Amino acid sequence: MDERADSAGASVSERIAAFVAGARFDDLPAAAVERTRTFVLDTIGVGIAGAATPASRDLRAAAAGWGTGGAARAWGTTETLPPASAALVSTHQAHCLEFDCVHEGAVLHPLTAVLPCLVADAQRRVAGGERIAGRDLLLAACLGVELAGGIGVAATTGLRFFRPATAGVLAATCALARFRGLDERQTADALGIAYSGLSGTMQPHTEGSGCLALQFGFNARAALTAVDLVEHGGTGPRRIFEGPYGYYTLIEAAGDPERLVRDLGTWQVLRVSHKPFPAGRATHAAIGGTLQLLAEHGFTADDVVSGVATVPPLIHRLVSRPATPRPEAGTMRLSLPFQVASCLIDGDVGLETTREERLLDPRVLDLASRIRVEIDPAIDDPNGFDPQTIAFALRDGTTRSITLERALGTPENPLDRERQLAKFRACLAYGAPDWEPARGERLLELLDGLDGLADIAPLLDLV
Repeated sequence: MDERADSAGASVSERIAAFVAGARFDDLPAAAVERTRTFVLDTIGVGIAGAATPASRDLRAAAAGWGTGGAARAWGTTETLPPASAALVSTHQAHCLEFDCVHEGAVLHPLTAVLPCLVADAQRRVAGGERIAGRDLLLAACLGVELAGGIGVAATTGLRFFRPATAGVLAATCALARFRGLDERQTADALGIAYSGLSGTMQPHTEGSGCLALQFGFNARAALTAVDLVEHGGTGPRRIFEGPYGYYTLIEAAGDPERLVRDLGTWQVLRVSHKPFPAGRATHAAIGGTLQLLAEHGFTADDVVSGVATVPPLIHRLVSRPATPRPEAGTMRLSLPFQVASCLIDGDVGLETTREERLLDPRVLDLASRIRVEIDPAIDDPNGFDPQTIAFALRDGTTRSITLERALGTPENPLDRERQLAKFRACLAYGAPDWEPARGERLLELLDGLDGLADIAPLLDLV
């Protein structure tokens, strides 16, 4: 126990640090390894897709002004950057399309900040002549998900700050600490430094601002900074979860830090969900329900008079925004009425759904204006995603409705392997259209066999 801990015993962050520093790949259950490998593949695909967005191109241009010629690259690009800048840019790319995996119980994206930090750090170390095994990357990623999921699950109230980013910096710091082999003391100090630099409010989400994805990036950069500082003697506060100005008093309105410790080793990665659609996860049950109703009843968008989604309070808070004239893509990715209207018209929601011409399509905007989002009064869970009901009144006087207990992509209703691979390949085609097909298939092969790679350098070259 560090001398800064009081007589009550080790702090929460010190106990987390002991768990992280002592973790070994061989101790991971096979299911946790498989799921981590699956979501590493998913996150890299989504991050490469994000490279194609105008916002990501602008960010890379800005990052070039912070220094070039470093040992890392943003995913799907050729420009070299300092690792912290590469992590920031890749993290932004991983979230800007709202296609990144999610832990619904924790209400966050557990790998979005974690994996870009690990890849940027690995690029720097490999450039310096170090050899890194795939299992080291998998272990670190799994531990990052463990902390991110645990932080969110231990919260007992709804979002106050933007939890995916605030928990993300602490998760990425733990992952990096294990990746570099820091000891317990250094890991606890790194967490304290990272906590002192975390950021992320709900205002960008409320406005649908593109700054939302940047908040992930700021925190990814802060995680790398924290670990670098610790390796050069930096120290940080220790009671960052339970203290009077700790995470569960300042950042979250309330929470149970002891639960965070108790849950270590239950493997939160087993509770992570795929996103089958590039839209806010809170829209997915309504999209999935719409697709089922279209398939079962054969009506079309022209048959729909109006629609109503009856949802938990969290869903209403996150995605009830209307589709307004001349909306931005980021705003409409977080609009249930826009996504459902697009789904009715196109028969799906994909990477092209928020293209500029669709954002201005009067047919979509008119249909979206006739779709309401209402709170289900029977649901009082402030962090609940389910159940959700979507209903459509049709011009023939009938109503078609469906209730989904769990959206597609959850552990209870998983995305099958065929759809996982289709998503990955679609992301590569969108974000790296100039790649030869063999390059994408080689990347897929290396990611599928990640735990058996003695050296991840070839993987890093492809990414």
